[in-house]
Amino acid sequence: MKKTYLLMILALLMILAACSDEATPTPEQEVVEPTAEPFEEPTEAPVEEPTEAPTEMPIEEPTTAPEPEPVVEEAATVESPIVGVTWYWEQFQDTADLNSFAVPTPDKYTLLLNADGTVFAQSDCNSAFGEYTTEGDETSGSLTFSFGPTTAVYCGDESLDDFYRTRLQEVASYFMQDGILHLNLFADAGNMVFGRGPLTITPEQISLDTQGLPYDWQAVVVPETPYDESQPPGPMGIPEHIEVLFGVTEPSEWDQSLPIMYIIPVNAYRDMWAEAGNESVSQTVELIQQQAFVLTSPGPTSGIPALPYEAGLVGVNDFSVQVGRATRQGVVNETSATQTGYRFDGRWVQDANPVTNQGMRYVYQGFTNDGYYLVSFFYPTTTSELPDDAGQVSAEVQEQINASYQDYLTAEAERLNALPTSAWDPDLATLDALVGSLEIEGMVASGLQEETWLWTEDSGQPGSSEIVQIEDPTLYQVNYGLDGTVQVQADCNLAQLPYTLNQTGMQGGMLVQPGPVTLAQCSEGSHSDSFINSIQASQNYRVLAGGDFLELVLPAGGGTLKLVNLDTYENTVDPPAPEPGEPTATVTSAVGANVRTGPGTNYPIIGVAPFGTTGRVVGVSADTDWWAVYAPGVPNEQAWVAASVVEVENVENVPTIPAPPPPTEPTPVPSPTATSVPSTGITFTASRTTINAGETAVLSWSVEGVKAVYMFPVGGNYLNYPTTGQGSKEVRPGITTTYILSVINLDDSTSSESIEITVANGLTANRWLLQSYSSPATGLRTPLPGTEVTARFEANGNLSGSSGCNDYSGTFTAYDEVLTIGLGASTQIACGTPEGIMEQEGTYLSLLQQAVRFDISAGQLSVFDSSGNRILVYLAG
Repeated sequence: MKKTYLLMILALLMILAACSDEATPTPEQEVVEPTAEPFEEPTEAPVEEPTEAPTEMPIEEPTTAPEPEPVVEEAATVESPIVGVTWYWEQFQDTADLNSFAVPTPDKYTLLLNADGTVFAQSDCNSAFGEYTTEGDETSGSLTFSFGPTTAVYCGDESLDDFYRTRLQEVASYFMQDGILHLNLFADAGNMVFGRGPLTITPEQISLDTQGLPYDWQAVVVPETPYDESQPPGPMGIPEHIEVLFGVTEPSEWDQSLPIMYIIPVNAYRDMWAEAGNESVSQTVELIQQQAFVLTSPGPTSGIPALPYEAGLVGVNDFSVQVGRATRQGVVNETSATQTGYRFDGRWVQDANPVTNQGMRYVYQGFTNDGYYLVSFFYPTTTSELPDDAGQVSAEVQEQINASYQDYLTAEAERLNALPTSAWDPDLATLDALVGSLEIEGMVASGLQEETWLWTEDSGQPGSSEIVQIEDPTLYQVNYGLDGTVQVQADCNLAQLPYTLNQTGMQGGMLVQPGPVTLAQCSEGSHSDSFINSIQASQNYRVLAGGDFLELVLPAGGGTLKLVNLDTYENTVDPPAPEPGEPTATVTSAVGANVRTGPGTNYPIIGVAPFGTTGRVVGVSADTDWWAVYAPGVPNEQAWVAASVVEVENVENVPTIPAPPPPTEPTPVPSPTATSVPSTGITFTASRTTINAGETAVLSWSVEGVKAVYMFPVGGNYLNYPTTGQGSKEVRPGITTTYILSVINLDDSTSSESIEITVANGLTANRWLLQSYSSPATGLRTPLPGTEVTARFEANGNLSGSSGCNDYSGTFTAYDEVLTIGLGASTQIACGTPEGIMEQEGTYLSLLQQAVRFDISAGQLSVFDSSGNRILVYLAG
């Protein structure tokens, strides 16, 4: 699953071994004087794209196929692990080692063998269809292809199109090794090596204990379903993923009356939706991560985030109970593949309905330990405490519903939350055990381990409010090995530190012990000592969803180290900084933006530009949906990003640039036939449209005969605000906000109405003076005597103020009760008095960036973090 160490571990061990006789240990730390030249960063040999003959790159050819892996008894037997998987061509291995090479763009050369004996191959800008024959077992066998219809588009001088299709015709056999597919050519003329792309695990690696429940299970790979906005009641789309089916063997046979488990690659899922201009999946993954990291108690009784939408999450989660953990926290679990998540029992509905057993399901939302995959599990449940359907609801209960539907739901939640898990069938504890039994061969116990992490940022070292940005992260690397040793490269020094974990999964605690460290004198400005000391002092870790980023938390308010894994860093696009006044594009998507060779999702990805990256715009696509940016080192020195994930400036005069040759021939799409759209009767009213900050208004609506209803504030994503056809909601906006009621009609057209609530004396009406602040490190505190900490929110979205010593500025986004803050420039004065002022300033600026919600009442502004903690309190002044 994880990559092997990319630090120079051997070099470290040689140095340590050479110095072990000379070093004199102290009670705190064993010191090793360097005996060799300073550590040299490992480099990767560049790969040249072949023209007529591929460039030589010696690659050791595997000699023997591995032994077959044991088959899990409970899982149904899979005919062949090579079928039903989209394979990505990664290498060509020449038997004579004369013309071996790595494929520069594996996603342009794919292979899919279907269970019906057909085969599809994507070859750069061409596609080929045909049939295949094979005989063998799970690890090796014969394999031949016979291709029929093939497109014949010229893909460019650097394309491997002809080479790829020719070699496929020469395939004679295959063997599997460590999840990698090797296709051997006739006369042993070479190997074509294929990987799995975003899906790096196979069904054969999965094992599960159903805890005696009456279902057999089958893990299968399900091909990608492209993003489609036309799917009622809203968009659908899911990348290639694994489904664990219960009671059936084909995904098409599953329905919501049966259990199912999804294992979905997080980054591919977010990318698919973000590139379509829809951030719903990204936002929901973030909410799932927040809930998984910090599970509130008591848990929410509605609106709990869950994915995927394909599981039947249509409407709104209006009722949830028994919110808790599926796996025990605070322990070291070496076997379970998903330890960071939460479970609940709940339903999704379109309209106000009594709570019955109909539609109730056990739901688990979590991640694999490495953060790479979203794990979603659904199992229908019943309880004798609920009627089976609406027809069994008593007249007394119906009277409660009619009197106050919300009070009825609240009372039902309190009643069901008081019951033991055994009140459900199956017992919720049994389903917890099923989730906890998920094992994936090769999965690390902790997402911290077996990954090379590069230090990019320190959000506040002890005694300083400065955010340290690391200019060259490759100089600061760390790898937590399975042997209990941390290997550290800190600029010109190396360290080897023992460590132990006290919790596994995506987050947990650890203890790092002193160990041998080299003591070379690095160049001026080096962070060598700081990095080693911080690694040794770190006590908590969090691997973020997607597995790309790691946060190490230092004790006593010492700040947070932010790191990125090596693969992500090497695939990060960092364009040259544009000159003032030049046309620019800045990435606004929280998960970054894919950078492609052309203006469309059918063009291959050449890298990822992180959130906040700014590049120079050199042109725009003919449909204005894509921007071309200056990118040295790629063809024509230009790459493309989707307009939906960037914010542009000064682009009024940039030229329209023709798209490069498409990777696939466009398929003509017939023009839609105009149809009449029936009007929808929408009633959307407000109890009042002008309020003072702190007051409330009630929004009410009624609509019938539609597929879906959403009531949301402008600024929020409508998919996060599903509701019922008849309802009301009390709102308390702290800033003037427009609310929209949007419906999807039976013919899939949309209709909407809007109401603006004007707020007097709101967020932008005052200068705010800090009265108190609170963080886990400091507890509740008031500003130091003689210091004044302020904030001013301008109507144009600018933020400014004093942090006690320095002035700061930034931007903010606010609507309804939502508040997000991004800090920008700050003066750099070092104040000496009063004592502790710089620590106070650093804490305050850090808390500002944690804001997710605000509330104004009686002239007091309260700011809350993602866990609901009140972190900042101001008074108007």
